[in-house]
Amino acid sequence: MINIRKLEAELWESADLLRADSKLTSNQYCMPVLGLIFLRYAYSRFKMVEAEILKNRPVRGGRILPVEASDFASKSALFLPKEAQYEYLVNLPADIASARLTNQNGHTMNSLGEVVNNAMELVEEQRLGGSMPSSASAACMAVAVVLSLLFAKANPWVFLLPISVGFSQIYVGKNYPFDILVGWLLGLVSVIAVWWACHLIIIRFSSHRKLG
Repeated sequence: MINIRKLEAELWESADLLRADSKLTSNQYCMPVLGLIFLRYAYSRFKMVEAEILKNRPVRGGRILPVEASDFASKSALFLPKEAQYEYLVNLPADIASARLTNQNGHTMNSLGEVVNNAMELVEEQRLGGSMPSSASAACMAVAVVLSLLFAKANPWVFLLPISVGFSQIYVGKNYPFDILVGWLLGLVSVIAVWWACHLIIIRFSSHRKLG
């Protein structure tokens, strides 16, 4: 069972480390962090569905037939290529350049960021055609960002709301991880845009009052 207080303490400690080492604000580093969380969750879901598929997998020539993407699609689950699997990513060497890895376009990757971006692009290719950004995830992210802007002490705890909603939508097969990420991004950008517009309006209104 999850210890909520311990989880909260670990989240705060991680946030403090990110702010201290990267010099970024929570609004700047939240999307990459949430992307990594989703890759981890997608891998857990992938392994669980894979185990279900292998239970009744036919055997030919004494060997179990390999699992294919179509097997996962039939179960409303996401198939992950090896390069998009979390276990593969965490076991990469610290010096990415020395591994001579190439992305799906054949270009050499020299940093972990490029490797993660390539993983997300591979995930995007696996999602069902016609899928759309998650409106529920966008709304939850918008609420979380507003709360984080209004109440500084709410960071990063409020972001558990969009994370939990996103996980549940993936679990039931309603959306793929990329749809959730795009939904989060839309919610984040929308709130920042509205917040900035209101800020400009207030500044102009104040200046007009002073002139009057």
